[in-house]
Amino acid sequence: TGTPAFFINGRGLRGARPYEAFEEIVKAAFGEVNKLIEAGTPLAEIYDKRCQANVAAGPPKEEG
Repeated sequence: TGTPAFFINGRGLRGARPYEAFEEIVKAAFGEVNKLIEAGTPLAEIYDKRCQANVAAGPPKEEG
């Protein structure tokens, strides 16, 4: 619904944001990926699982 818009593994990030906003999302994504790996999830399935989880969670809350 706005520009710019970015998606990281299906998680949306709307509007112009500083580098730190992207860094926070990417670090959180690595943490979730590590949990899946530790649980024995095949590497080929990780991207799909993270995208499904992020899309199911819905859009991020607006910062105000």
